[in-house]
Amino acid sequence: MASHRLPILSMIAVVLLLLAPAARAEGPLRSPGTAVILQGDVEEARNKALAKAFQGAVEETIVGLVGAGGLEAAVEELAMQDPLDYVESFRLLTDYQDGNLYKVEVEVQVSQEMLQRRLGEQGLSRDEEKPQTLAILVHARVDEGVPPDHTTIVEQGYSRFAAERFQARGFKVIAGKVSVDDSLGNFEKLRLSNRLTAMQGRRLEADAVVLGLIEMDSEMEVTDAGVAKKYGILIWIRAIRSDDETILGIQEDRFTLEHHVSPDVVGEVIEARLDGLIGAVAVDIRNNLR
Repeated sequence: MASHRLPILSMIAVVLLLLAPAARAEGPLRSPGTAVILQGDVEEARNKALAKAFQGAVEETIVGLVGAGGLEAAVEELAMQDPLDYVESFRLLTDYQDGNLYKVEVEVQVSQEMLQRRLGEQGLSRDEEKPQTLAILVHARVDEGVPPDHTTIVEQGYSRFAAERFQARGFKVIAGKVSVDDSLGNFEKLRLSNRLTAMQGRRLEADAVVLGLIEMDSEMEVTDAGVAKKYGILIWIRAIRSDDETILGIQEDRFTLEHHVSPDVVGEVIEARLDGLIGAVAVDIRNNLR
């Protein structure tokens, strides 16, 4: 069994974490990590194996802090962060090279307090009380100048997408329709009247109603090189409390895409932007619906 010194940066991080005041988790977790040794770089493989072990411990701790529906979004939220941010201390149990693999196992003390704080900021922490219920309607409006293949992508039904993303953040979504008539004209009535929107929420016994609008039109931009065609896209989302018509949260995003962008890419960009707005509104709903 080979033994190597911990990387200097990892040692410094652990010392800082040990010195920082934080509430301890219920108990340490044992977490393994394995990485492939590429081009003979054993130290790099060891660092990757350690990172996987720490990430595994953090994810295991997340399971106890969020509802089942919010687990996916919570893991996504923390995936781009250094797992050591949430590790108070660790003890190396195994540390060796096995052929072209490097394997470690660590005993990790994860700070639940730091995790809960971060998840709470994103509206992802578990609420032990009855989950907040939402009714959702997201409408699409496409300009006549937009080609049919792009029109199909935009009008594919973002109400379902929005429902899935709110559910991933721990909300319960009402199955019933916000309005019997989902036409654009009726949607506009809801968009212009918080009172009417709140009435529909009470009819469905939802705590709040989330309305969203995706607009796409064709634009011309004059540049030194000539006239460039672009797509202008607006995404708007608003949450209304059902019992008193209060606006709980409102977000808007405007952006343009080049005319040559494929319909699939347009759809991916819209989903990514809409998910970002949903995340922000989810935080507002949690904070204002208490």
